[in-house]
Amino acid sequence: MQKPSLYVTWHYTVNGTPEIAQVGLHFSVASGPFEPSAILGAMTEGELTALDTAMATLMAVPSITWHSAVRYTGLKVAALDENGKYIREARTFVRNLPLKATSTGQTLLQQSICLSWRASNTFGRGARGRMYLPTTGPNSWDPENVRMPAGYVQPMADKAALFIKDCNAAFNAYTPKPVACIVFGGQTAPQSPWTARPIENVLVGDIVDTQRRRRDQVTENYYSAVVS
Repeated sequence: MQKPSLYVTWHYTVNGTPEIAQVGLHFSVASGPFEPSAILGAMTEGELTALDTAMATLMAVPSITWHSAVRYTGLKVAALDENGKYIREARTFVRNLPLKATSTGQTLLQQSICLSWRASNTFGRGARGRMYLPTTGPNSWDPENVRMPAGYVQPMADKAALFIKDCNAAFNAYTPKPVACIVFGGQTAPQSPWTARPIENVLVGDIVDTQRRRRDQVTENYYSAVVS
């Protein structure tokens, strides 16, 4: 079981192939009950556009290269109950023209920059999360060097924190206001209850290829930013 949430997913295609990808965030409240169905029903076109703009802004970050074949097509907002099931029909926002990033560098389809989420308390359950940006890499780097320069990685963390802030702002009109959270599923009280912990920090590691990090067990250097 999990705490009820609004689940926002952003959708991508790889041009000329059947490949698709999506990334997502849960939005909920840290304490007290949360009823996502009413908010989903009340969301305006402007609020959906704000979530779309947040992703478009992230895709324009100069230090991140998106593969030239990737197209961002739109987003979906779903209301999930404690079992992770849809409460009502989801809302969708489809771009009239799929967005191609304005990246100037080159990257591989197999690469992905990982955005690591942290709650204020990094101990216990539901304190850590992650989101992989599909087919992304740094704007430029020495392919003989496994590590990205700090000058590329820190701006990635800064803009990822701004992305969370922009997404949170899309729900400013609601009380209680849902924010991007790390949602942990648990059991009903008095056992380990479900939790939703707001994302307060973003970390990005400096390893270019995530598969290389795992395969060679390379220790990453992390660069962080605070969600203001």
